[in-house]
Amino acid sequence: MAEDDLTINVWVGNLGRYNEGTLIGGWLRLPVDEQRIDRFLTEQVGLTLDAQQAYEIGRQGGVVYEEYGILDYEYDGLLAALDYRPGEYEDLHALNTLAQAARIFTQDRPEALEAVRLAADMNNVHDPVGLANLLVQAEDIEYMAYDPPQGITRENTPDLDEMYGWHCANRNSELASLLDGPYGMYFDVAKYGRDASINDNVTLADHGFLIDEAIPDTKRYSDTELTRIVDAHGDDEPGLSATPPPESDALRMVGRWGDTHDNVMRSDGAERIAERIMRANDSDDNHLRQQVRDLIRPVADQLDGDMPSGSATFARLVAEHEAMHANSDQMPAQEPFRLESLLEPGEHVMEYTLAGTATNWGAPVYQCIMPIDSTDIGAGLEDTLQRIIADRAGHGDADTILAETMGARPIGELDPADGITPIDQGYALPAPITSFNPKPVKEEKPDTSKGRDTVLDGIRQRAGRRADDPTAHPPAQERAKTRNR
Repeated sequence: MAEDDLTINVWVGNLGRYNEGTLIGGWLRLPVDEQRIDRFLTEQVGLTLDAQQAYEIGRQGGVVYEEYGILDYEYDGLLAALDYRPGEYEDLHALNTLAQAARIFTQDRPEALEAVRLAADMNNVHDPVGLANLLVQAEDIEYMAYDPPQGITRENTPDLDEMYGWHCANRNSELASLLDGPYGMYFDVAKYGRDASINDNVTLADHGFLIDEAIPDTKRYSDTELTRIVDAHGDDEPGLSATPPPESDALRMVGRWGDTHDNVMRSDGAERIAERIMRANDSDDNHLRQQVRDLIRPVADQLDGDMPSGSATFARLVAEHEAMHANSDQMPAQEPFRLESLLEPGEHVMEYTLAGTATNWGAPVYQCIMPIDSTDIGAGLEDTLQRIIADRAGHGDADTILAETMGARPIGELDPADGITPIDQGYALPAPITSFNPKPVKEEKPDTSKGRDTVLDGIRQRAGRRADDPTAHPPAQERAKTRNR
């Protein structure tokens, strides 16, 4: 099957607007990079995926649309090859991983798709994660193409039992001699093939057969591990890698201004924000001023509310927007910081909010790491702060990450009258904690910065340990309408 045929084309609609009587959405052909999926959901389906925007819309009494549904699909290409029909609430990112896995792992093995389809039918697999598991393990599926005698083809032998009978006869010299002799015309090859397929424990298909005893584990890899496997192979796939664009002078100026934790007010607009950026960089160059205005305008125009002390968040949004639109077919070169990357066994992420006006509208919910059996919030905050500082050594963005992730600021920048909460190393929270709860459970993507071989070996080792322990498989997650981000 040609690479262009290994695609999935789905029509994605805004469920909230659909329930209101309005049909909003569009067609999306997979695979694409993950950022393009989010951009499609935002721009064409009309969802609000950004936490800051959703918070502001809700705070102002507006309606936030966060749910999508697959309302139609084309049953061709990869869907037809795997005989798979996605459900209304199927996850687009899981479908994208399935399409990427098909493109990568069946390039040189066109028979692999039929092998996967047969294995899926035998195991009653009808979900993208299970199908992707079979694709990445396609080499372990014992599938063999028919090898009949010369002159026997699918066109003149459509019966699968007869085709398998000819396959077996071609590999048995005594039977082949019998069929070539005067009594061959009396031999029922189809009946022989049917009995042989039962005795050999195989499943017959159009172009070959599957040995039923050699089916890979369809739960061997989680959806996150599958994504990492696909990403590890992505460097060899055209269109799946990205070259970072050079950083402009204007973008560097925005970044330096972001470090000042300046206020970003919606009423300022691009003009006033640009002037503050120029003052922070001690520059009066009119050419640079225009470049800064043009650079920040798309983000400034989309602000839904004020961002007190939010210049760091604003600068990050500008950098992400610039990276995304520098080349629509490329992914941003650098992954954003994620606290989950610092987790150790026996720990989980806690979410908390702060009292008063000190809350940063760009990140109203903050996070820290805690041992699962611990209730010592102070120790958790201190340990998380120390880990972030150590992790960001050499990046030059520790203060920004601490502010955006934990809400922590240097004590010298805070007013003790606000009821600050000291942490460690001269940092504190700008206000008391008002809520403290575990982050909703969601399988996280581990760090993918290691080399392909290291990544794949680690995934396979963990999957192997789970395979050795039947109780180690995590329960299957129920499909959900809402994408928790």
